[in-house]
Amino acid sequence: MTHARAALAIPLALALSFGRVEGQSGTILYNWVAALDVDAPGEMAAVLEVFEARRVPFALHFTPSESLMVRDSASADGEVAPSRFRPDNTNLGTLVRILEAWYAAEPYVLRQAYAGQDGSRVKVFAAPGAELHRVDAGAASVEWRITEQQRQHLGYPVTVAVGEAEGEQIEAWFAPDIPVSGGPALYGGLPGMILVLSLNGGMTTYAATEVSLDGVEEGTIRPPEVGEATSAEEYRAVIAGRIGEVTRLIRGMVRTYRNVECAVGLPGGAMQCNQVRE
Repeated sequence: MTHARAALAIPLALALSFGRVEGQSGTILYNWVAALDVDAPGEMAAVLEVFEARRVPFALHFTPSESLMVRDSASADGEVAPSRFRPDNTNLGTLVRILEAWYAAEPYVLRQAYAGQDGSRVKVFAAPGAELHRVDAGAASVEWRITEQQRQHLGYPVTVAVGEAEGEQIEAWFAPDIPVSGGPALYGGLPGMILVLSLNGGMTTYAATEVSLDGVEEGTIRPPEVGEATSAEEYRAVIAGRIGEVTRLIRGMVRTYRNVECAVGLPGGAMQCNQVRE
């Protein structure tokens, strides 16, 4: 299915503004930014930049009753240039904090987010080693307050709503002319599709870049079947265990060999450590 470019969405949005169309379905592409709040001095600053640069847009396929958000690898940027560092105690400590923040920032590790017409909500997350975990996301519970602020995004009139969920401050720009209560990462509950979503004071932001209301091919939206069924607590425990395992392996290599150097940002997002000549 082809996506309407942002430039083409403007006249379409203007046409839709004359009247609401019930039962809309389509696809929205979202770019996103998720800042990692980590102090990374020296050569680890470049390592942090590599992790923050690994952003793949999302495509949200939706109907009035269900949706599926997936990574849109076809729109992803090219490979990031690798960064190298010496794994001394200080740098290793920084690496652990970067990894912890990276896996805690949902957009980096989210692979799919499904909302079913039966109320089911499932997210698929990545773990080290290309391992996937399927997590029941539970029901959304955002206490929205719709403000009087009106703006424009991609030619669509949007209204600003603010809310809070689990202590996290949320701002959403929703489009009443797309009368579907949905949005990125399973956020919704507003009288219109969310085109811009800001979480935790802007630390994480999703912004629509393209909108197509041409419908969704049959079979595109379906519950995820990939990954191991895991609770949110179990997934966090897996990540903590893998980060600890990586750290122990690197420390063991440093004790065994001299002049070890590690590189991040290798093809496929891999990290590798090797002994190097002086």
